[in-house]
Amino acid sequence: MALTKGKIDAAIRMLREQGHSVDVQLDRGKTWFAIDGRMRASAEEMQNLADGVYSLTELEEFFIQRRIETTSPDELAEEVISEWAMFAQAGHAKDLTPGFRELADRACEFRSAAQWLDSQRRSFELIAEYANQPSSETVLEQPLAREKATREAFLGAYRAYLGKRMQSSTTSKR
Repeated sequence: MALTKGKIDAAIRMLREQGHSVDVQLDRGKTWFAIDGRMRASAEEMQNLADGVYSLTELEEFFIQRRIETTSPDELAEEVISEWAMFAQAGHAKDLTPGFRELADRACEFRSAAQWLDSQRRSFELIAEYANQPSSETVLEQPLAREKATREAFLGAYRAYLGKRMQSSTTSKR
């Protein structure tokens, strides 16, 4: 255990020497390390960083991938839309970067497509129930395809936005 703590301490020292901030966070019984208030790393990732297994840039990629894999697209879209709405309500929507505005547009398109799919699904289920016939998924092909395409476009934009944000934050620390 001491070896592990020593490696984590070495990673923290290294990051701080490079001008990064590192804070320890506990979440559901697991220890995380918040780097620059923009990403979290696990103890194992901090050890690997100290050992030179990968760089901070690679750690950022792991964070982005983990964020996308562990959070539903609906939740990610809702977070983006809520952040956009907060700026808009304060009268600062024009101050948002073009990258974030594009991300917010993709989030809105995805949410709209998901809502349309849900609406179509409910409508066809009601029609099938009324007609006393089984519902056919073939009638949902177009809404399904639209929802999938907008979900993938949103997740791609989310990955690109976070990657650029991480990169610019790392560059400004140097």
